[in-house]
Amino acid sequence: MDVSDTKIIFELYLTITGMGNSRLELSVDQFKIQLIAILRKKGCIISLINESDRLYTLNEKILLYFSPLEKNPYEIERFLLYVLRTFYPRYIIAYGIRNESGACIYRVEIAE
Repeated sequence: MDVSDTKIIFELYLTITGMGNSRLELSVDQFKIQLIAILRKKGCIISLINESDRLYTLNEKILLYFSPLEKNPYEIERFLLYVLRTFYPRYIIAYGIRNESGACIYRVEIAE
């Protein structure tokens, strides 16, 4: 798998930015539903892995995790590394996506 995911992460940032500041008033699940719908309209393949953990795949290569705001970035990274190593070893990249202002995408990668 090509780990050059610059285009994908850029697309995620553009999509989230395009949602405007009103998105900050959305719950985690409302934000997740809107973002997934927009990404699907843009041609991305989004598949559900685990609804209770808000885990999805993006284009069958990358894991997406919609984390609550109360989780700090270290917890997000630990959770994603655990999921990548334990359940989805063929995936090497995961994003933790939060509905917050500023940088809201946390990238985790496992070396091949």
